[in-house]
Amino acid sequence: MESIQQFSPCIPKQSASLALSDEESKDSSHLSDCESGTSLEDTKKGDSPFSAFSGTGFIRVERREALYKTIGLKFMSGLSLCGYVVEIEAMYRNIFSTAMGEARLKSFRIYSRAMETKHGGSANEVYAWYGASSIAEARAIIDNGFGSPAIPERGIYGQGIYLSPTEKPLNSLLSATPKVDGRRCMILCRVILGRPELVCPGSTQYHPSSGEFDSGVDSLSSPATYVVWSSHMNTHILPEMLVIFKASRSPDGSEGKKKMPSSAWVPFSALIGALSKVLPGDAIELIGRVHREYKKQKMSRMEMVRRVRDIAGDRLLLEIIKSYRANSLTASPLPRP
Repeated sequence: MESIQQFSPCIPKQSASLALSDEESKDSSHLSDCESGTSLEDTKKGDSPFSAFSGTGFIRVERREALYKTIGLKFMSGLSLCGYVVEIEAMYRNIFSTAMGEARLKSFRIYSRAMETKHGGSANEVYAWYGASSIAEARAIIDNGFGSPAIPERGIYGQGIYLSPTEKPLNSLLSATPKVDGRRCMILCRVILGRPELVCPGSTQYHPSSGEFDSGVDSLSSPATYVVWSSHMNTHILPEMLVIFKASRSPDGSEGKKKMPSSAWVPFSALIGALSKVLPGDAIELIGRVHREYKKQKMSRMEMVRRVRDIAGDRLLLEIIKSYRANSLTASPLPRP
């Protein structure tokens, strides 16, 4: 997980920096320059959809700023690994200049300190992407906080807000529904995870399972999804940046001519048949949805495999593959010399 070292890119009187690798830090030593930027209130009225965020307290991040380059690089590189080409049209940051924005910031800090006390000094704050279903939803979140529309009706990991780590933004991208003109909107949030617990596919959970935990993840070692329960969604998530962009499949990300995979594999029908004996119905439905997206060439084989692994788990998949190969060899012995 990518932790935060007192990061607050748009808050005056508080030095901050995004937790970067050493290589990134060389080019991004100063990420907090709140005097620069263009206010959304200054955006031309006809410049839709940017005018939709007028009066929110967000200011535009200019392309020449180190913050733009740092966030843009991490965002585009994360999606390029999944076969997407990204064009960022605009980037904004929250300076918490409105009365409600200031109140939300103070509340977030209070809960962060409380989490530090609970867990002996660490609130486990991270940065994560939230994929807005529309620009209207992004505006509603900025104005009023997260609400019922942001919670998946049949979420695979229970009732909560699903966010993606900054280095794995794909799941949030898939939630960021493109408009007719292809524009999408994603929100970079500061998130208080506290002590996360593993949440299995098909969970109906909507709050921590016990006082020991505070949030959920799909994997403790390498999470691709953070789950902030609905009971905590407006105290443990703080929207800090907004990115408007277009994303399209890279020509290199297409499958091209079909060929048998060189790695261990199982026919999808056999895989579903085996998984349906173990996983709950919601998980099977999600795996089927992922496979349909792959068949429509909306994601690469590599991404399909990664998502199935996230849902089913490597141990279960490995057992199924071994069982399938063993049965195949028994049913079709090698010809005698």
